[in-house]
Amino acid sequence: MKKEFTNLIIVFSIVFVLIVGSGIYGFYIIDKRIKELNKNLLEFKSDTKESINSLDTKITQAEKSLSDKLNKEVNTLNSGLDNLKKDTEKSTKTLEEVINEVEKQSNIELEKVKKDIESVSVTAGDFSKIIEGVLPSVVSISTDKGLGSGVFIADNGYIVTNSHVIASANYIRIYTNDKKIYAANVFGSDDSVDIAVLKINASYAPLQFDNSAEIKVGEKVIALGNPKGLDFTVTEGIISATNRKIGSSNIGYIQIDVPLNPGNSGGPLVNTRGKIIGINNLKLGGLESLGFAIPSNTVKDVVDRIV
Repeated sequence: MKKEFTNLIIVFSIVFVLIVGSGIYGFYIIDKRIKELNKNLLEFKSDTKESINSLDTKITQAEKSLSDKLNKEVNTLNSGLDNLKKDTEKSTKTLEEVINEVEKQSNIELEKVKKDIESVSVTAGDFSKIIEGVLPSVVSISTDKGLGSGVFIADNGYIVTNSHVIASANYIRIYTNDKKIYAANVFGSDDSVDIAVLKINASYAPLQFDNSAEIKVGEKVIALGNPKGLDFTVTEGIISATNRKIGSSNIGYIQIDVPLNPGNSGGPLVNTRGKIIGINNLKLGGLESLGFAIPSNTVKDVVDRIV
């Protein structure tokens, strides 16, 4: 009985040792496994962090590459737009130059056509249409010293006449073609060429100056003025000579066969286009059909300086 009990204790001890040993071994295995898991977890975290860092680097590089490419495309586009703008401006400028040249040539041709039409329209010495357009611009001038004539040569009441017409005058009266009377002031003068510019407080249609360098001997002309107080008298004639020198004067006068009388001085000498080619100035005493006019180019130079 005692022997059996002893054997039972031995068996129990062995079982207990086995159980305890198994538990200790189990704990060892579990602890080892936990350590392996922790190690794997750390390795995974490290790998994950490295992967994330690598991914961030790749994303940053991709963003930079995309940004550089986009900037390059934008710069290329801007450059193309600038070139397009320059080409457009250049083309526009060229087109404007072409248009301006066409307009210039058209205006030149139009002026030629106008001159041709105006020349053709004057037939058989019929100047009535021209005179209708010219007379409203012609004036009679009266002073306490005598009579004369003049013509509107700019807007706002500017009148050109001879200096001797208004010399030493205490008052100047202007009689217009529409039967009105105005007081006038001397705006400026050049006695060396016997030209004066007057000014009234009114505006009438002016006549234009033509180029007196282009006039020809034999060309038909009309003298308008106030001879002997006979207002707005019209006389027809031709150019007898050009650049005629008289006395010590430096003026190259236009010689005409139009009779000039006291009161004609300062009036316009117009051509068949109704433009001023001279200002009637004087006649040689005792001779008929022998008058002289100051060329329009000389008059225009004085007017440009004064007005």
